[in-house]
Amino acid sequence: MYRKVEDLSLEDRIKLNRKILNDLVSRSSTLCYFFGFAFTIYSFTSFDIIRPFKPDLTLWDNFWPRVIFNGLPFLLLARWLGRHKQNTKVKAYTAMISIPLIFVAACFIHAWPVMWKGGGALYTYVHGANIYIITMTLIIISPPTRFLIIQIATFLLAFMLPLALILAQWKENLTLVKTFVGDFAIIFLVTGFTANQFFKLRLRVALSDIETRKSASLFLGSHLADAIYDEKKDLLKGYTQAGSILALDIRGYTNFVHNSTPEVAKAFMRGYHELVSKTIGQWGGYIHKSSGDGHVISFGVMEKEEDLSDVPGIEKEQVSANERKMNHILVHSTTAFEEIVRGFDLLKKQHKVTVQMLVGAGLSFGEIEVLVRGDEKYHKELDVDGESIVRAVRLESYSKFLNKTISDDSSFLVISPEFEKAIEPKHGIRICYTQTKETAVRDYPWIKFVYFRQWKHNRPRSSVQAA
Repeated sequence: MYRKVEDLSLEDRIKLNRKILNDLVSRSSTLCYFFGFAFTIYSFTSFDIIRPFKPDLTLWDNFWPRVIFNGLPFLLLARWLGRHKQNTKVKAYTAMISIPLIFVAACFIHAWPVMWKGGGALYTYVHGANIYIITMTLIIISPPTRFLIIQIATFLLAFMLPLALILAQWKENLTLVKTFVGDFAIIFLVTGFTANQFFKLRLRVALSDIETRKSASLFLGSHLADAIYDEKKDLLKGYTQAGSILALDIRGYTNFVHNSTPEVAKAFMRGYHELVSKTIGQWGGYIHKSSGDGHVISFGVMEKEEDLSDVPGIEKEQVSANERKMNHILVHSTTAFEEIVRGFDLLKKQHKVTVQMLVGAGLSFGEIEVLVRGDEKYHKELDVDGESIVRAVRLESYSKFLNKTISDDSSFLVISPEFEKAIEPKHGIRICYTQTKETAVRDYPWIKFVYFRQWKHNRPRSSVQAA
C-alpha cells in the first residue's frame, strides 16, 4: 500500500496532484456559490444591525453594494472555477486569494467605516459572523499546506491588519481588543490545524484510490478502470474508429507442453504472459483477449478520437491523419513484436527449452468497433469487433505457410496490404505474393500479397534491418 507520496511513480504523482487540485477547485466553486447567495441575503438581514449606528442608511444603500461587490463576484468566481478551461493550478491560487478579498470587500461596505468613525460597538455584532465565515472557508476548502498558508496570509493581511488598526483607536475598551486577539489567534491556529488534518485525510483517501485503481487496471485495463472509477459512462459506450489488431500465437506450444514437466510449462507461460503484457503496454497497445498461448491486441483503438466528420474541408486532413496513425502503429507494433521475440528467446534459454518454438503474428488495419458485451445483472466485458480482427487471425495463421516456404526456424509477423503506404525500407519488411489458391490467405482470396517481418532465431538481431 502507498504510505507516502514519495512511494508513487512520477506518472502517479502527476495524477494525484491533478486530482487534489481538481477537488480543491471544485470545493472552492461550491463554497463560492453558497457565499454568493448568502451575501445577497445578508444585504437584507444586516440592514437592521447597521442602521442603529448609521440612521440615514436605506435598504437600497445596503442592498446594491453587497450584490455588486460580494454576491456577484462570488457567483462569477464560482462559475469561472467550475467551467472555465483555465489551468487548474491557476484556478487554485486564484481561489485562495480571491475568496478572502471578496469577504473583505463586504467589511468595507458600511461596517468598517462605521467602526472607524466611532461605532466600535458594531464589532460585537459582526464578530461571530466573521469567525463563522473564516472557519467555514478554511475547513470546507481544506487545501494543501502551501495553499492553506497563502489563504491564511491573505486573511491576515487583508482582514486582520485593517481591523486591528480600527480597533487600536479604542484603547479604552480593552475588551474588544482582547476578544479580537484571543479569538482570532485560536481560530487561525485551531482551524488551520484542523483544515490541514482534513487535507491529510483526503490525501490518504486519494492514495488508497490510486492503489485500488492500479490493482484493478492490471485486470481490467486502464481504459475500463478509468471508466468505472471516474464514472465516465461515455467511455463505456460503443464507438468505431480506425485502428490495428495484432494477433499473436506460439508455434510448437503443444509439443512443448507434451515434452516438459507441468512446472516448467507453467513457469514458461507465466514469464511469456508477463513479457507480452509489459511489452504491449510500453508500446501503447491494449490486450483484449489472452487464451493459452494466444493474444488479441489492439493499437490506436482504446483512446477514443474526437469526431470531426462534420467540419467542412476536413476530409483531406483526416486522410493525412490516418496515414500518420498507420505509420505510428506500424512502428510500434513491429517494435513490440521484435521485443517479444527477443524476450521469447531469453525465456527459452532460461527454462532450457529444447523443442522448437516460434512466434506467429498477424497485423491488420481497419475500422474497429469498441463495445460492451454481456448481461447487465451477471457479467459484462469490454470487447472489440470488426472484420480486421478476423483478418489479423488469418494473417497470423498464414505465418505457418511462411515457415514452410521461407524458413522453419523463424518467427514471422504477417502484415496486411493496408499498410502499403506506411512501409519504408528501414522497417526491414519484405513482400510475399499470394497469387495461387495454395498460397492464398484463408477466407481472403482478394489479398494478392502480404508483407512480413522475419526474426531468424539462430541469428538474432538487435535492430530492424532489411531482410
